Amino acid sequence: MKVFELGFGDNVGVALKFIAAGATKVVCLDKFYSKRNLEQQRKIYLARRDTLDKESQIGFDTAIDLSTGVEINPER
Repeated sequence: MKVFELGFGDNVGVALKFIAAGATKVVCLDKFYSKRNLEQQRKIYLARRDTLDKESQIGFDTAIDLSTGVEINPER
């Protein structure tokens, strides 16, 4: 399944939830740019990841690398 999220706001948390649930790709589009604090975003994404079961975490990890910052996989 592929998902298009219109108006994703200041983070891709919902998109990551779709990826974790099995979507093969999520595309996000927003009319406005939001300033982002990368460390705050990293904390949000790590907290989101902690709510997932192990299988969903694997899918989540294919979409974003949080080991040293916030690196989104453009293929996902």
